[in-house]
Amino acid sequence: MVEIYWEGLTPELQARVTRENKIDLTQLRPSDVTRVAHDHPLEVDWSTILFIKNFRTENQETDTVIWTASEGFYRTQASPNELLTELSNVSAISWRDMKTELGYLKLSGPIPFVIGPTMLVSTERPLRGNNVSWVGGQAVRTVRSAGTGRVQVVLTNGVVAIFHDTATRLRKKLDEVQTLQNFEQQRRHLADSQNDLVYGRTFDQTLLAYPVYRDQQLLWAAFKKTGYQMGLNDIAQLLREISVCDPRSWHLTDER
Repeated sequence: MVEIYWEGLTPELQARVTRENKIDLTQLRPSDVTRVAHDHPLEVDWSTILFIKNFRTENQETDTVIWTASEGFYRTQASPNELLTELSNVSAISWRDMKTELGYLKLSGPIPFVIGPTMLVSTERPLRGNNVSWVGGQAVRTVRSAGTGRVQVVLTNGVVAIFHDTATRLRKKLDEVQTLQNFEQQRRHLADSQNDLVYGRTFDQTLLAYPVYRDQQLLWAAFKKTGYQMGLNDIAQLLREISVCDPRSWHLTDER
């Protein structure tokens, strides 16, 4: 019996990967995947995502391959960027949200996407056709080098997968998405705690300071977008006045 996560492959490839319990994604081609999804937007089971394989180049819009533990392999005309945009839409988490959290925690780019149990890490860089591949970090158990520019990972289902990356970089990115996930869980716990009024209780100042940082970054980006350069000190003062409903106006055209 073929495990569900091997479904969707050609019979020849499916027989080999089932026998070896290993797949070399550096050798995978869209033609190796027999199932095609035409839905738009595509309903991906993001909680079981294992890999999103980018095949696009500057001159060719080739199908993207999606691999999940719950549905196996299938192809779609949607690019990896379009798939991540759909995830952003259904989760109401924007790239700006992720970038802001990354900056607040002083973690390095490129920007991952972390929502609930799903931890997507970009891989097989650099960009090809303005897209990259993505690995489901929540499904990765161990990482080791598989030669120059390649890694071998053992997934939580025991499967071995090989793809383009370096062990050092991937381990670092997996640690960072775990940090992001922990931070998001702490923020959700803080929100629940704030609804449970307890006298004398103190809160983690790092968590309390995050909304201020987020608002400062958003306002700074908005001013930058308009071409008006405002310093972070002025932005912090502006937000303090707004937070206490200060009615005084700022005349931005005046020299400050």
